[in-house]
Amino acid sequence: MANMNVDGPANRVETSAAVALPSAVVDIEDRMPSIVEVPSTRGLRHPVKQIIVRQMDRSGNTLMLALEPLDDDEFYAENANGFSAAWSVGHLACVYDLFSSWFDNQRQLFDRSFHKVFNETEIVDSQPVSKAGSVDRESHPKATMLLRLRQAHVKALQVLSAFDAAQWDAPGPPGTPAALPTCGAVWEHLAVHTYWHLGELAGSMPRFFGTYTMNIVPHYFYPPPESW
Repeated sequence: MANMNVDGPANRVETSAAVALPSAVVDIEDRMPSIVEVPSTRGLRHPVKQIIVRQMDRSGNTLMLALEPLDDDEFYAENANGFSAAWSVGHLACVYDLFSSWFDNQRQLFDRSFHKVFNETEIVDSQPVSKAGSVDRESHPKATMLLRLRQAHVKALQVLSAFDAAQWDAPGPPGTPAALPTCGAVWEHLAVHTYWHLGELAGSMPRFFGTYTMNIVPHYFYPPPESW
């Protein structure tokens, strides 16, 4: 029906299927694509990538602030689980390096010998020394270890920025284990990996017992809701 008459008590309004929109409305419609933008799947502004970035940033900063005050003896000391803070830092650096390399033509920052100490991926016999005992403090000084973690973290962010988020649910790239079946699963693992080791160190290093040092959401000043 082309036209419809609407009778009211004091007036009569005619509407038509061909009613022209006011110019102001047309102007708004023309601008809509620039107001409601679909996030780019490249760069770090995509919402899914922002979750990964925030998780990596929060956990990484928590770890760095907790470990910077340690002297060398405490940094390299073997904990009850056979690990040390030094080994955990090197391990985290290697995992960032390895996992990001799967999306970067296998490019790695660190040589095979470094990865062998901190993230051995070959199936080998049990080693005669613990994880902590495998870290030579002369070859891997504390300041260099913390730098390696920062370098690998930043490299992973650069690779994440270049990654196309449209491929999130696509099969993982060559080299990924079956436990990481999609591209997104690789990044999701990197988002939580440091948290695992924060818990490991918080539960095995006496200096952190009973403290919020490695708590990623410290809340000394948080009042319960009923107190407001």
